Amino acid sequence: MDSCKENRLKTQSEAECKLLTQKIDLLVQEQREQKEHARILEEQVKAHEETERGLRAMAEEQARVSDGVQTQWKIAAEKVEELRREVKQGKKAVEEWQAKCVRSEVQKSLSEQADVSGAYMIEIDE
Repeated sequence: MDSCKENRLKTQSEAECKLLTQKIDLLVQEQREQKEHARILEEQVKAHEETERGLRAMAEEQARVSDGVQTQWKIAAEKVEELRREVKQGKKAVEEWQAKCVRSEVQKSLSEQADVSGAYMIEIDE
């Protein structure tokens, strides 16, 4: 009986050993898969970090460009104001010149009329 019991225990132990070996093999396989998954995730993280660095660099460049454009707009606006002042001064100078010309023409015309009137009076007196 003991040998029968021993055989049964031996068979049971062998079966349990086989089951444990299979479980160990499954756990080892699962661990390999998890390591591979972790490696893939690390690669994805690195790719995302690289993308983030690229996007950050692009955003910084965009900010620099935007600052440059704003500066150019400010300079252009100042130049427009300067040109407006110059045009206003030019208009004023033209108006003054025109007024001066009109006064000069009026004085010339009056002077000619005075000369004609004086000559006419001289002829009448003679």
